[in-house]
Amino acid sequence: MADNIELMGNSLIQHGKENNRIYLMKFAKEDYSWLKAHLESLALVNGYTKIIAKIPSDFKDIFISCDYSEEAHIKNFINGTEDIYFLSKYFSDERQNFVDKESLLSIID
Repeated sequence: MADNIELMGNSLIQHGKENNRIYLMKFAKEDYSWLKAHLESLALVNGYTKIIAKIPSDFKDIFISCDYSEEAHIKNFINGTEDIYFLSKYFSDERQNFVDKESLLSIID
């Protein structure tokens, strides 16, 4: 079963059991005051083990203060001037600490 892509306010998310996670694909700044709580509620209701959020630099610290951790940073991603961060929040210790050396080596190759 494929993941769902839908609007949450003006933000675009992908979620489902295929990847067992929520991916905040497009963050709408006007949604910031309530979006984190809705993402976490959706994750808990569906038993997802991870939220990954693509966030502009102005909102990074807000997500970090809510137990998100930085996974990647791309400079000048938005309009060639604004940095973007990929931040994750885990709901499973196994998912957070999962290491499959064979998969990692195949990615590197």
